[in-house]
Amino acid sequence: MAKVAVEKKWTLSSACAAMISLPALAACGATATQGDDDDALTVYSGRSEGNVEELFEQFEEDTGIELDVRYGDSAELTSQILEEGEATPADVYFTLEVGGINALNDQGYIATLPDHILEMVPESFQVPDGSWVGTAARARVIGYNPENISVDDLPESAYELTEPEWEGRLGIAPSNSSFQAFLSGFRALEGDEATQQWLNDIAANDPEIFDNNRAIIEGIEQGVVDVGLVNHYYHIRQIEEDGEENVDWDTHYVTGGDPIGIPVIAGISVLEGSQMQEEAHELIEFLLSEEAQQYFADETHEYPVVDGIESQHDELVPLGELGTPPVELAEVADMERTLEMLRDAGLL
Repeated sequence: MAKVAVEKKWTLSSACAAMISLPALAACGATATQGDDDDALTVYSGRSEGNVEELFEQFEEDTGIELDVRYGDSAELTSQILEEGEATPADVYFTLEVGGINALNDQGYIATLPDHILEMVPESFQVPDGSWVGTAARARVIGYNPENISVDDLPESAYELTEPEWEGRLGIAPSNSSFQAFLSGFRALEGDEATQQWLNDIAANDPEIFDNNRAIIEGIEQGVVDVGLVNHYYHIRQIEEDGEENVDWDTHYVTGGDPIGIPVIAGISVLEGSQMQEEAHELIEFLLSEEAQQYFADETHEYPVVDGIESQHDELVPLGELGTPPVELAEVADMERTLEMLRDAGLL
C-alpha cells in the first residue's frame, strides 16, 4: 500500500480530515467570510465556496437577508459547533454529508424543521424526526480507463474489490470527506463489524492511496491504478471542460443495493439556539426551489432532491435507476468512529 503522488492538474486537498479527532480537526481552521453583523444569518457551510457562493449571493439579492458564511470541512465545522456549545453563532449548518448533522442532533443542537419544508423533499432525502433535509446528492462510482480494462471486467460490488485480482489496482482517498461519508453509509447499511472487515480486506489488498478524488482520476489516466472510487460528477465536469474526446477515463455505476450505491447527501439544518429561525427557513426553502435545484443539476452536476428537476447532462444516470440500498439516514453519524476504523485498518 503506497501513498501516490501523480502529475497534478488540480490542487490536492488538505490533510485536515485525516486528523485523529474532531477537536483536532477544528484546529485546522475554517475559511470564513464571517463578519460582526448581528443581523446577518450565520451559515456554517461544509460545502465549498466555489459550489454554493453564487446561490448564497442570489438568495441575498432576492430576500434582502444578509448571510455571514463560514466555509470549512464538514467534520471540522461539526467539532466547532460542539466546542462552541449553546454559544455558537451558527444559525444554519449546511454540510457536505449528513453524519455531522446527525451527531449534533444526538446532542440536542438541531431544531425540527417545519412541515412545509419537509413536504418539499421526498422521504428518501430526510430523516423521520425532521431535523434535516437533503439539498443535493452525489453517487459514488468506479472510475476506470477503458483502454486498460474492459467494462465487462469491472467489479459489481464493493466486496469484489477485496479479491486477489484487484490487488494493487485500486485507488482510494481515505482522508477525503466523500470517501469517509461513503464509509459512514456503509456502516449504516452493513454494520460496523462488516465495514471494519471490508476496510481490513481492502488494506490487505495493497490499494494506492491518494489525497482526493481528482488525484485518483489522474492516477487512472496515467495508468497508476486501473480503478478508483470517486464521485460521479468529476467525469461530467471534465467532459464539459475538456471535450469528451479528451477525457481518457469513464465511470461505472454499481447497482443492485451495493454499499457503493449509497448516495452521499448534502444536508441542511437549523441550530436549536438560533434567533433567526424564520430567516433560516427561508434559506432552506430557497435551496429547495426550482432555481437552486436546477443549479445543482446543471452547474455542480449533482442530483437534485426535489421532484421534477431534470439535468441537462445526458451522462447523468438517473438516481432511480441505480437501485440504491435502503439506509436509515439517521444512522449515518459518528464520523469520528469512521475515522477510527480507517486508522485501525492502517488507511489513515
